[in-house]
Amino acid sequence: FFKKDFEAECKVHRQAAENTQHLVQINDMLTEEVNFGDIMLNCHVAVLDWLDGETLRDMILRNKPVVANTIAQIACDLFRIIEELNAKTEYHNDLKGDNIIIETLKQRRSDALDPFTRAVAIDLGSLKDESQSDANRRLGDLHQVAKHLKSLARLVTRRNPDNITSRNWRLAGALEELARYLELVKEADRVPRPADCIELI
Repeated sequence: FFKKDFEAECKVHRQAAENTQHLVQINDMLTEEVNFGDIMLNCHVAVLDWLDGETLRDMILRNKPVVANTIAQIACDLFRIIEELNAKTEYHNDLKGDNIIIETLKQRRSDALDPFTRAVAIDLGSLKDESQSDANRRLGDLHQVAKHLKSLARLVTRRNPDNITSRNWRLAGALEELARYLELVKEADRVPRPADCIELI
């Protein structure tokens, strides 16, 4: 129906994710005929790395406090996702909260604000070498990140706002500031360097 080539899509995914930390790895793909009652359907299966965690959407929706270091780490990793896509000259084109897993790591990351948390992009089915954003329907990668930053900023401040530390207020302010800036960025503009955004956080 969507005129997609599953095998080609998997090859693009493999090339994009190769040697990255924040794009889910694809290990295998297969197509099998599966019997659903009286109907035989071709079913396409992509075998991806297992990530132990929850989606960013679920993390934001559940009413549980999250420490500032974890929120800052997730925000930094959102820019690392963009950085890794940029290095491969790719756009995810569907970077919504359901397509980002907040992985709980068993081994410590080096140089991390939260060494046991990592954000990883999944569902690379819309991956392209150009942005598919459109003013009415789909947000581009940077605008999706802006939306997530605003949600993360609210997560820092929504619990017990009278007792929030100045450090947490500064983090929330930095995330809001970055979000407002990214919302104004157009595809043709000079986009901010992910490394600069990470440094600000």
